[in-house]
Amino acid sequence: MRSFAAAFAMAALSLGFASADWKESYRAYQAAMQSGDGQAALVHARTAWEDAKVSLPVSENRAALAQNFATIAMFSDDPAAALPALEDAILHAEQGFGTSNYDLPNLLFFRAYVRSAEKPRNMALALAAVEAAEGVTGNAILAPHSALARRLLAKRLIEREAGDKAFDLMTPLTDQAFSKEGYDLEALQADLSLRMVAAFSDLPIGERFTNLQPEVGADTFIDRLEKVLFDWRRHMNRFPPQKSIETYNPVLAKTEASEGLTTAYYRSYANGPRVEAFIASLPRRRTGIIRSERCDAIKWKKNPMRFPASQSGYNGAVIVGFHLNRDGKVEGERLLAEIPADRFGERAVKQVGKFWADTTGVSDACLRNRRYDVQFYTKP
Repeated sequence: MRSFAAAFAMAALSLGFASADWKESYRAYQAAMQSGDGQAALVHARTAWEDAKVSLPVSENRAALAQNFATIAMFSDDPAAALPALEDAILHAEQGFGTSNYDLPNLLFFRAYVRSAEKPRNMALALAAVEAAEGVTGNAILAPHSALARRLLAKRLIEREAGDKAFDLMTPLTDQAFSKEGYDLEALQADLSLRMVAAFSDLPIGERFTNLQPEVGADTFIDRLEKVLFDWRRHMNRFPPQKSIETYNPVLAKTEASEGLTTAYYRSYANGPRVEAFIASLPRRRTGIIRSERCDAIKWKKNPMRFPASQSGYNGAVIVGFHLNRDGKVEGERLLAEIPADRFGERAVKQVGKFWADTTGVSDACLRNRRYDVQFYTKP
C-alpha cells in the first residue's frame, strides 16, 4: 500500500446520534490515524462509511464519512475502491451536505481522478480529470487531497508526454498558493518544480524561436517559460537574506538553481528584443548573502568548469558555496543546490575546489560566502 502523502484531516462528525456501529468504527479509524497505521485507518474508515450508509439517512455525518473513506482510498493501491464512497459523497453534496469539507466541484474532480488512476494509460480519462479540475476554484484548490490529486495527475501527464496539460493543471495551484499568506515555501517550491518540468517536457522539437513578438500565437512554449521564470523570481523574494553559505536555506538555493536552469532554456529557445525586455522586467532579486559592503565579481586566474561528458544529453543546475583565502585558493566549498539530484553536484564541487582567484584589492569580508552558479544544458 502506498504511504499516505497527504495530511488527512479527520471529518468533524457529530457522535451524539445514530447507530453505535459506525461510531465505533470511526473511533477506531481515529486511533489508527493517531498511531500512524494507514492500513488500519483505511479499513476502519471504510467500515464506518458502510455502516453509516445502512443506518443513517442522507445527512452531514454520512457525507463526512463517505468523503473520509474516499479521500484515503483514492491514494491507495486500489484507488477504484473510493468510487462508491465518492458517488455517495457527490449525492450528498448535490443536496447541500458535506460541502464545508469538500465542495461538489472537488468531489467531481476526485471521481475523475480516480477513474484515470484506475486506468493510468488511458489518455481520455486523464484529460477528463484535467477538465474536471478546471471546475475547482479559489482556496478549494489548496485543499490537501485536491492538491495531491493535481500533483499525481500532472506527473502522469508528463510521463505520457502531455506536458502542456500538466502545466495548465499545476498553474492554478501555484497561483493560488502565491495568493495565500504564509503558504509553505518548500511545498510551493516542489509544485513550481513540477510545473517547470512540465514546461520543459513540452519542447517545440524541430523549431527554434527567434525574435518572437508577444502577439505571435505560435510561441506558447516561450510564454510558459516566462511564466515559470517570473514565478521563480517571486518565490525567491519570499525568503529573507541569508547570513552565510553554512546556513543557506536549501529551499531558497533550489529555487535559485531552478531559476538559473529555466533562464538557460529560455535563452536557448528565444532571443531578440522580447527576451531582453522580459528579463529586465522580472522582479529584482532581493535574496542572497547579507553583506556590509558591496562585493564585485571575482576575477579568476583559473576556473576549469567543464560539462561532464558522462552526462551528455542531460540538463541541470548547480550552486556551489565557498570561501577564498588571501592567496586566492578556494576553501570550505559545499553544494548548496543541485537539480536534478545526484547528477552534476559532486563533480561541480570538486572543480570549484580547484579554482584560483585574483584577490588583489578584495576585502576580507568579500573573500567569504561566495557562490558559483552553473547551468549544464545540452542545446537543442
